[in-house]
Amino acid sequence: QGAKAAFVSAMPVPAVERLDPDDPAREWTPSQRRMIEAVQSWQPCIDGPALRGELRKLTWPVCYVDFEFDPGMAVPRYVGSRPYERIPFQWSMQIQRRQGEDLEEPRPFLHIGSDDPRRRFLDSFLNELPEEGSIVAHHQSAETTVLDQVAEFLGGHYPSAISELRPRFFDTEKLLKAGYYHPEQQGSYSIKKVSPPLLGHGYGDLEIQDGMAAVVNWKRASMGDCPPEERAKLRQDLLAYCGRDTELMHEIIEELRRLSG
Repeated sequence: QGAKAAFVSAMPVPAVERLDPDDPAREWTPSQRRMIEAVQSWQPCIDGPALRGELRKLTWPVCYVDFEFDPGMAVPRYVGSRPYERIPFQWSMQIQRRQGEDLEEPRPFLHIGSDDPRRRFLDSFLNELPEEGSIVAHHQSAETTVLDQVAEFLGGHYPSAISELRPRFFDTEKLLKAGYYHPEQQGSYSIKKVSPPLLGHGYGDLEIQDGMAAVVNWKRASMGDCPPEERAKLRQDLLAYCGRDTELMHEIIEELRRLSG
């Protein structure tokens, strides 16, 4: 990677449009070749066999999950929490029992208050999670890190329960990197960047449109002086945002299934 970066930096006019995807001296990875070809043609670049290979790893029922969490503060908020430890306050979940069936949506979890949400967050999540099948998340390390930290804090049976979930995770970010790139992604594989070119829509119709805005609004809703009407509005906005994440993950998988043939 260092040699490739140095080569690009040394170009008189560094630009993807000037790169040769077939240059043997550069040894571009398949993902890098897709990016170059997509930008130069301004068309999505799709590797059908690679996508199909990843999609075959899904097992039913498929459960789409997303967490919202405070990424951490220097001064811990709750007893037993550490500086910069992730504090989850919300999850959304949608379950598809078989391919082609409608999605089931368990009642989502959203904690608004001044007390520690971690035990109720994890208990409710494990209670609703199917006992088998794939657990789909986007950039799954965010979700698995939260689960590991909360399980370690709670102790008891929780660490072993979370350890058993790890092999079931399926990452839509990894799926996209395996065989899809659109030039409008601008180098990013976040749902925010992928959804508009791939699906034609994303988060533009929502009041909350990113994770940090969700944290700010959650903190506002949890303050004692937040008026009830405002708190109710913030609650609905938070539920809509987190729910959109799981909806889009399902749509991404279905669209990539279609594009891959």
